Amino acid sequence: MKALHEKWLEVYPHASWREVITALRECEKDLYKTIKLYVIDPNSIRAVHMITNPGPIITGNPKDILRTHSSQIVESISIDRIRNITRSLYAKGLIPNDTKQEMLKDDVKATSLTNAIEQKLKFSPNPGQYFIDVCHELEKEPTLKDITKSMISELVKDDSNDRVGYISCVIAREDLKPGDHIHVYTSAIYTHHGIYIGEPNCDMIHFSGESKLKEIRKATIDEFCEGKTLRLYLVSYNCSKATKFSSFFRSTSCHIEKAMPPSETVKLALHFLNYPKEWGEYHIKNNNSEVFACFCKTGRMDIAAQLHPLRWIPIFENLTCETYKEALENYRKMKRQSLYQ
Repeated sequence: MKALHEKWLEVYPHASWREVITALRECEKDLYKTIKLYVIDPNSIRAVHMITNPGPIITGNPKDILRTHSSQIVESISIDRIRNITRSLYAKGLIPNDTKQEMLKDDVKATSLTNAIEQKLKFSPNPGQYFIDVCHELEKEPTLKDITKSMISELVKDDSNDRVGYISCVIAREDLKPGDHIHVYTSAIYTHHGIYIGEPNCDMIHFSGESKLKEIRKATIDEFCEGKTLRLYLVSYNCSKATKFSSFFRSTSCHIEKAMPPSETVKLALHFLNYPKEWGEYHIKNNNSEVFACFCKTGRMDIAAQLHPLRWIPIFENLTCETYKEALENYRKMKRQSLYQ
């Protein structure tokens, strides 16, 4: 125990035994919840996913990203907002009580809050998820919204464009990653699209239009391929305009638009799986499986090009969403506007 305390002092010179114990308790809280959920319902997709997939696909270093943007965060947090931000972070269990008490003093500066987050990040059992949780709380403040979006995009990036070839975008099952947009050829010219989730009993989420019951569904890859041995094609994002234009003549599918982080795509697809009626009715041209998959990747419904030939011409890049919450807000706003047209 003494060695543990000394280890803490190397990083946090003023650490007390109470702070060490509090930090350990916070670290074990998520593990306790996960095990409890699994014991109650071993077949729960959420429980199995939490055990086998402890966090989002991290491609950046959360510590470096936080350090890089710390000065912007400090400058953006005004004195009159520090109290609300502190209470919000504490309510979510993202900072300890000692930090909360210190932040509520009149002479506190935003620097102290940023330092506290950085300290807890060092000892978090899942730094990537902790960092994302902090960002989601900070983005509630208007002055921090752009900064937090930038940090999340740096942490978890869509790398689909780096995983496809120039001639073909065929991908093996074992190379799929959660959040991937894939499609299969169900006929000589028609492709069916979906989002790869990678959870037990839920490999894919797609908008099915094959039966009378046209809705958002979950499926295994075999079910997605309709029981046939079909090649899987990875749809890439953030490609060049030249690649986009030439893809019309090749067996590839790509978009110049930037995709959301894969973890945000998964959340968006799962949302519509849980609330399928919110997505709307199937339309073979304007609301099909490709429209759904593209929306889950970008938050846009106007880039699916399968039945819209002019969209293969990359005139300009459309702005996309950064988070699934932003995509949902835009979608609901668009639905409300359509009711009055």
